[in-house]
Amino acid sequence: MIPKGSNMVQIVRELQRKLYRSAKSNPKCSFYTLHDKIYRWDVLVCAWKQVCANQGAPGIDGTTIEQIKEQGEEEFLRQVQKELKEGTYRSKKTKRVEIPKPKGGIRILGVPTIKDRLVQTATRLIIEPIFEADFQECSFGFRPKRSAVHASLEIYKWLNYGLTQILDIDLKHYFDSIPHDKLMKVIQKRISDNFVLKLIKAWLRSGVLKSDGVIIREQGAPQGSPLSPLLSNIYLNLLDKVWTKRMTKRNGWNAQIVRYADDLVVLSDKSVEKVLEKLQEYLQRLDLTINAEKSRITTAESGFNFLGYAFKRGYSPRYQKLVTHMYPTPDAIKRIIRKVTQLTYRSRLHEPVEIIVKDLKASLLGWTEYYRHTASARRFRKVQQHANRCLRRFIMKKKGSRKNGYKELPDERLYKIHKLVNVGVSRVQYRWA
Repeated sequence: MIPKGSNMVQIVRELQRKLYRSAKSNPKCSFYTLHDKIYRWDVLVCAWKQVCANQGAPGIDGTTIEQIKEQGEEEFLRQVQKELKEGTYRSKKTKRVEIPKPKGGIRILGVPTIKDRLVQTATRLIIEPIFEADFQECSFGFRPKRSAVHASLEIYKWLNYGLTQILDIDLKHYFDSIPHDKLMKVIQKRISDNFVLKLIKAWLRSGVLKSDGVIIREQGAPQGSPLSPLLSNIYLNLLDKVWTKRMTKRNGWNAQIVRYADDLVVLSDKSVEKVLEKLQEYLQRLDLTINAEKSRITTAESGFNFLGYAFKRGYSPRYQKLVTHMYPTPDAIKRIIRKVTQLTYRSRLHEPVEIIVKDLKASLLGWTEYYRHTASARRFRKVQQHANRCLRRFIMKKKGSRKNGYKELPDERLYKIHKLVNVGVSRVQYRWA
């Protein structure tokens, strides 16, 4: 039985802090002995808990997390530990899965087996603090204690500082375009453990299993693996470094970059044509290209969207000056309204009202936490009113009534009796524990 206490988590975190401090204190330090840390029992246990929390589909072998738990978690972890310790571990091919994108097209994921997911997570726990010490402040995607909320606040800050000329950039097929040789050279500057380097190289080159055969990758970091977000940040950190060094105030430029994975915004106080030329030059050195269809040059006065947030500078009669407005995009509001509607479909009439309210609360609070720092009271009220209307209609249908339920179920009754969360009035109160 895997222990449920938090003692192992604290021990692993302390190990990560030591690795981070060592890497931070010596930017040119290379780590030679990491292999033994990956198969440490406490590291494997923490990695396994993360794999279980993330759930996910099985890989090509069809083994699920539930099956491993039934057969014995400790026995499974001991076997993986033995393979890593003796050097007999071998990664398997990934399963190809196609996920539709919200705005059209498909995203291709490579789903590793549960065992590969475990070893990759354990490896990430060990090497992430080392590279985290090198990452720049302008990067916010897939990093500890950083999120899209922090990225939006950074953009808001630079807009208020007068950087109103905007480059909204999307990289073309970034995750599929990362050259393996250049990525490995960057990794080798920090890691000299041959076993770990061979592991990473094997995962990068692992074949994708399709119905008509196997595809062997020559470039790209497979989306869907626990290690790919870190690898993508390691490679794009080259851009972050050169940009921070050459394109900020210290060299006469004032063009700040805010990056979340492969989505980035450049904010400047001058015309951005020259800035775009420099950006294309740096990306060309990395063998990356800009997606012209999804990228554009604009201004803060015209407005732009980033990570589901809309930004726009406009005159405020209240303050009698130009101010920055940040609020959820129309598409973000449509998505949460669609989600609320789906949670109260007629097909769920056989379920208790308490389950419906619980699902509504989770969706509303998740959406609220993402946008709670924006000036969007009117938009939050709109979402809340739609949730009230959907729940009210659901309850009346469950009772077999054709009435709209406004008299029988006013908003106050939904909040007090049925415990529906009210994010339209006091969204600041609601935070995740």
